[in-house]
Parts: sequence; C-alpha cells; structure tokens
Amino acid sequence: MKMAKSGGNTVVLAADITAPTALAADATRLFFSDNDKSNGASYQNLWRQYKAGGAAVRLQVNANDTISGCSVQGGSVFWALAGGGGRVGSVDIAAWVPQSLVDIAQDLGAVRTLVADPTHLYVGTTTDLVKVERMNGQKTVFGPATGGVKALVIDASSVYWADASSIWSLETGLPASSAKTLAVDQNGPSAIAVDALNVY
Repeated sequence: MKMAKSGGNTVVLAADITAPTALAADATRLFFSDNDKSNGASYQNLWRQYKAGGAAVRLQVNANDTISGCSVQGGSVFWALAGGGGRVGSVDIAAWVPQSLVDIAQDLGAVRTLVADPTHLYVGTTTDLVKVERMNGQKTVFGPATGGVKALVIDASSVYWADASSIWSLETGLPASSAKTLAVDQNGPSAIAVDALNVY
C-alpha cells in the first residue's frame, strides 16, 4: 500500500501478498518479495509493481529459502536468500523473466539484508558485514558486527550498519580496519537511516 507523507488514506497497490519479507523502490516502481505457499509448495517470489498502479508482475526466485533483502541499483534488483548457505543475485528490471536471474555469490552464511552501489553489494549476515564484487562474486569481510548485522544502509560514499549494540560507518573504498564507531551501548538497534547530515 502507499500513503502520503502528510498522512491520510492508504491506497492498496497489490493485494493477497503472502508474508512479504523485503521491499525496495526506485523512482517509479516498487519491488517486494513474498512467500507463496499455494499448491502445497513454498516458493519465494519477487514482484514488480508500478507506484501509479496496475497489476504486479511476479517472478519466482527459489523454493523454500526466504528472501531476506532486496535493493535497487541502476537497472537491476539485487536479492538475498537467507537459507541454502546464503546466496545473493540479481535480476534485470526491464526483462523480469527467470532467464534474467543471475547468481552473484553463494555460501555467505545466514543473510539478513543487503544494499548495492554501482560496483559492489554489501551483505549483512548473522556474523559479518561482507563486501561482494558484482562482476565476479569475490567476497571480503568488510566490517565488524558483534552479534551480526541488524540493519544496513548506504549513501553516496559510505555504508552504515548496526550490530547488537553499536552503530558503525565505513567509506566504501576503505578497508575494514578503517570502520568508525558512531555510537556504542545501543539497546539492540534494528533499523537505521541516513540523510545528508545525520544517521538515525
């Protein structure tokens, strides 16, 4: 559904979506996932929905594993599967067909969330923040995360994340050793946002 920032009535864009687990948006579209248990099976779907309305278009990604995050960058949607050892991939927005699904990296562990920039994915797991090259799937531990990454966001220059008790930042071109602690002794932060001046 959508609503004006000032409040008021809500507008249903897509109905009968079962257990949505991830949501992302670009200028004109929404992308979200659900767990489809119809016909006695369990399938993870990605959906493409225009903000102006119309029918949502479904794309079946995988059986059984939960889509734990999705992110939009350029002409692609990037998705993460929490199970099956942890997997991330992409799909071309314009094509939006199974043949355009591409695996980027596997064996990431239990994935909770991800964000994307033009060259990399940043994947939050239950143990680490992992940087993945979009072109070849090469993985490196990008930052500390005591108790795993609870929330993750990116801006034009840096990645920001929350673990069990702290808020961190790291410029995307720097090594993990350069990570900065922005706040400590936080009581289980579970969401994070950033604007031009502040981290929330």
